[in-house]
Amino acid sequence: MEPTATFSEYSVKTPMAKPRILVSYFFGPRTIPLGEFCAQGFEAAGCEVFRFSSQLSHPLEDYGFKWLGKLARGLRLPDTYFREGHPWNNARYRERCLEAAIARFRPDILFVIRGNSVSGEFLKRMKRQYAVRHTLGWWVKDPRPNDTQLTDDCRLYDHYFCIHRHGYTQADPIHYLPALGLEQRPARPPATAPKDEKALGIVLVGGWSRRRDAYVRELLDLPLTIVGPGWKKRGRLEPVHWHHVAASQLWGDEVAALYRRARIVLNVSSWDPAALTGLNLRICDVPALGAFLLTDEAAELADFVEPGREVATFTTPADLRAKALYYLEHSDEREAIARAGLLRAATTMPTYTDKMAEILNFLGERPNTAASKTWANA
Repeated sequence: MEPTATFSEYSVKTPMAKPRILVSYFFGPRTIPLGEFCAQGFEAAGCEVFRFSSQLSHPLEDYGFKWLGKLARGLRLPDTYFREGHPWNNARYRERCLEAAIARFRPDILFVIRGNSVSGEFLKRMKRQYAVRHTLGWWVKDPRPNDTQLTDDCRLYDHYFCIHRHGYTQADPIHYLPALGLEQRPARPPATAPKDEKALGIVLVGGWSRRRDAYVRELLDLPLTIVGPGWKKRGRLEPVHWHHVAASQLWGDEVAALYRRARIVLNVSSWDPAALTGLNLRICDVPALGAFLLTDEAAELADFVEPGREVATFTTPADLRAKALYYLEHSDEREAIARAGLLRAATTMPTYTDKMAEILNFLGERPNTAASKTWANA
């Protein structure tokens, strides 16, 4: 299979009765909602869906293997020395739980988000023993230089998708499938809107990383609110600046409410999207809330929004500071960009129903509903 082909270039079989799909990812109120959005998208496309939480953890992981990992480090052995291959380790425990779910639900399609979480032998056995027709993996991790895990794991599945274009070539059986999308499109903004006085200045939601740290240091004398883990750890943000850190975690509606209160929602990717490609979920999430997004520049942005008109962009830390100062002062321009972004979200941004229908169309497992436009190009 050529990774450069679009989904629509593959033949589509006759629509069938409701396909049964097991989605494996994080599920719960305090998790990234990507898995739930995908499950809802498949259901909206006419499928039966089973949600399997891949966050399951064997009791020994917390009360045994963590201590053994410390012992291994003390002996100058790899952290996983005692865990690797053990029948009670987390990987094997999760596979046993996943097999029980497959045996009970009997899915036609196994869709594993974070596709490296199960073994190739396990996938082969599920197809052979439980008649799973398609195994799908979706790599949703950040791009990393010199990381071969992606190209190793892609060969374990019938079809494999990746949220970025970094680290693989046309020789690898990988399809580019960005994770960006909306749970549902927002209402179109009214023709005129009252001036909205925002209570907060700049808001950044995201855990500490070296790259984010370098950009944030340009803003520490400005009205900045940070939400995310790791910022107060030793050797990172100095205690004198801890007042900027409002919380280590917020989820769901709490994050949405925070974005709506901000004059500027700042998105600094933990990796360099100009060099490594890939976009995070804020590119769609923030405009869909009617909030103003200031994000790092990346070529792929133009696939989803119009930079300069629907979102604002920056390149270097110094450029970020200049743009932040400008948009804090120029509320009319800021609000015009936010309204244009909201209009884009209300009209043409992809939804997860679009994405999941397109996957079904690609597989030939489409129920009796027409798939939406093709948007996933490798």
